[in-house]
Amino acid sequence: MGKAAALADPKVAKLAEGMKLVKSIVVKGKLVSLIFKPQA
Repeated sequence: MGKAAALADPKVAKLAEGMKLVKSIVVKGKLVSLIFKPQA
């Protein structure tokens, strides 16, 4: 699973609503970490 697949997930999309993606860390085949900040 890559960053695009994680962002396409409905659960992630709901949490990311109105947020700005600040940083993303991808460890191939193991982990996708997305850091969001509320938009001002």
